[in-house]
Amino acid sequence: MKFYFPFMKINGQIIQSYFICKRQTWFLLNHISFSHESDLMMRGRIVHEKTFRRERKNLILDGIAIDFKRNKRNIVIFEIKKSSKMEKSAEWQLYFYLLYLKRKGIDATGVLTYPKERKRKNMALDKDKEMQLEEIINWFKENLEDEDKIIIYTLKSKRFLRRKEIGKSQPMTRIL
Repeated sequence: MKFYFPFMKINGQIIQSYFICKRQTWFLLNHISFSHESDLMMRGRIVHEKTFRRERKNLILDGIAIDFKRNKRNIVIFEIKKSSKMEKSAEWQLYFYLLYLKRKGIDATGVLTYPKERKRKNMALDKDKEMQLEEIINWFKENLEDEDKIIIYTLKSKRFLRRKEIGKSQPMTRIL
């Protein structure tokens, strides 16, 4: 199966948001972000910058930023989080990076790290996780808008948007 990256919209942050809040995912896919300068984001950035400074390197590959360290035997991908509060979404973000690298011909393993909690979790991509990621990517295929359409969204309430395509009007649709 071909790996799907429509206009490089899918990245680790979007995969993580998929497991936290579908509405947030929709906003990110449509380039609407509210939290870049929040206190929590700033604290997370500080933890990320201070952790493993000497050991790790940052790789930006096709717009995806990955922290890695080369061992004698293989490449280890690090995902550094401030807390384990949303562990499931962080795990899937790391699985996404591992699958992405695998499709690029790079065999790697992963380590999910929570420096403040002094906790680490070693992770590897297996066939089951690969299949589940393919299903998630297919969900994105089905839910991404066609880039050729001009669509105007207006917020009608917290849960609903009115969608109008040029030349065509549709009833209110529920956001993810």
